[in-house]
Amino acid sequence: VANLGYSCIAGKCKAASAKYCRLANCFDKLLSETNPIPGKTAMNLAGMNVGKVRLPLVDMDPANIEKLKVSMRGVGLEV
Repeated sequence: VANLGYSCIAGKCKAASAKYCRLANCFDKLLSETNPIPGKTAMNLAGMNVGKVRLPLVDMDPANIEKLKVSMRGVGLEV
């Protein structure tokens, strides 16, 4: 994601667009439920062990977790 921003700042719009398109599905899944649920779920799936969300939030829907896993693998992350 940082490289996407650096490409924008450097005026490399085509490169930034290509990077965004590669990550767009993952961004979509990270916004599929109330923040910070998908972000914490993604970090836990990536092995960062950030713990569960606090009440009143609840765990991410299992169907959405599977979609998140697929999108993370699609950008080269190990889950």
